[in-house]
Amino acid sequence: MIRFIPIFLTLFFSHSVFCETKWLNSLDAALTKAQEENKPIVLDLYTDWCGYCKVLEEKIFPAKDVASEIEKFIAVRINGDEFPDLVTKFSVRGYPTIILLDKTGYFIDKITGLPDNTLLITKLQEAYIKKDIEGGLLAEQKQSPDSVLPNYNLGLFYYRNGNFKNSSEYFLKSYNA
Repeated sequence: MIRFIPIFLTLFFSHSVFCETKWLNSLDAALTKAQEENKPIVLDLYTDWCGYCKVLEEKIFPAKDVASEIEKFIAVRINGDEFPDLVTKFSVRGYPTIILLDKTGYFIDKITGLPDNTLLITKLQEAYIKKDIEGGLLAEQKQSPDSVLPNYNLGLFYYRNGNFKNSSEYFLKSYNA
């Protein structure tokens, strides 16, 4: 019995203290998994030449308090130099850039530069609450389909995310309400 205690402690501490975030390397795969698991997405856009990106990867992300918040997300790391379309889409102006998306890929928030643990945890917690923005707005609109505010909010949401067809539809509904 006593021989098994060190093995148990080793297994327990290696999982709880040193658990490592599993990062995907494809936004498409992250979107699929996010919808399956009903989780928002944390997207780390980095470059190989960025010193702060290395600090984020080696010091900030592995910190126990940060890692436990990231566990609530689908985590994806993508080299911005290899995916300039993502850099353009999310208006990346510097590295590292952390993009927070809801489970369907709609933009929630962005952090540019090296955040400290407290800022990153706060932003992750705020984003987690908004993990299904579209679903929440659609539910509000369904409850009051002829009301101005729910239709306007959906129009604004779709406009901000580049879905101009849906945006104009809901803006018109808000105007005609």
